[in-house]
Amino acid sequence: MGNFWKITVAGLLLCFGAITAGAQGKIETKKYKIRDLQEKITKVVMTENVFIDGALRQDVVEHWHISPFEICTLEEFKTLRTDANYYFLLVVSGQFSGEMEPGIDFLSFVKGGPEAEEGIGEMTEVVSLPFSVPGGNGREIALIPSFLEIIQDFALRAMERDLEGYQGLSLYNRNLPKIRHKTILFSEDDLSERISPLDKSGTRVRIVEDDEADDAVLNCTPGTVVSYTVAPKVPSATSRCYKMLIGTDNHVLYYFKRHRITGKTGNGFTLQEFKSISAKAQ
Repeated sequence: MGNFWKITVAGLLLCFGAITAGAQGKIETKKYKIRDLQEKITKVVMTENVFIDGALRQDVVEHWHISPFEICTLEEFKTLRTDANYYFLLVVSGQFSGEMEPGIDFLSFVKGGPEAEEGIGEMTEVVSLPFSVPGGNGREIALIPSFLEIIQDFALRAMERDLEGYQGLSLYNRNLPKIRHKTILFSEDDLSERISPLDKSGTRVRIVEDDEADDAVLNCTPGTVVSYTVAPKVPSATSRCYKMLIGTDNHVLYYFKRHRITGKTGNGFTLQEFKSISAKAQ
C-alpha cells in the first residue's frame, strides 16, 4: 500500500508498513514475520452488516483452509489486535489523500502483535483486496468465496517468497494468458463509459447485467471468467479504480490492475484493456 492513502477501522488509522527493523537491527521481511501464519488462529472480524457477516460466517467454513479460524466482533478485535497469537481477516475502509471520506472497502488479512500498542497502523499486513464501496450494489457477497481463496493463495506465496509477498496482487497478471478459450463476462458497469457499443464485440466476450455475472459465480459456471471493479462513487483527483478478472469455477484471479481516475481514463476497464483481454480470450 502506498503512503498516500489510509485505512480506518472504527475511526482508527491503519497504515501498513512493508519492512521494519527488529530490536537488534535485523531486517524482518514479510516472509519472516508471517512464517507462523498456518499455526496461529485467524480471527474473522464481523462487520455489523448482516448480509456481509452472514456470508462470511458461511463461506469461511467452506473456503478457509490455511489456518484454524474463529469468528470475533469488532470490539474483540480492538482488544486482541496486540496479541501475536492471532491473525485477523476484516473489512476496512480505505481513503486516499484528497478524498473527503473513505471511498473503498478492503478485505484485509493482518497479523496482531504488541507493536499495535503504538497504533493499529503498526500491524503487519499480509494482503488487502479491494472488496466493495459503501452503499454499493452488493456484488461482493457472491464473490466472497473467491476472495477468500485468493487471499489464502497469496498468503502461501508470500510465506514462500518475499518477492511475491511485496509484489502484491499484480503478480496474478501472469495468469492472463490462461483465459484463452474461456468465456469472459464483463458487467456493463465494469466498463469505462468511453468504450463504445462498436468496441464491445467478440466471440468469447459478452457484456452482461450484474445479475448474470453473479449467477455465473454462484453456479460455478465452467470455463467462465467474470469482471469485478471497485471504485469510489464520487472520485477525487487521487482516487483509484481497481479492476479484476476472476474465474467462476476455480476462484483464480486472472487479472488485477488499478488506475487513477481522471477525465481521460474514467472508471472501469479501459478500451485498451478491453481489447487486450478480448484478444487473449479468442
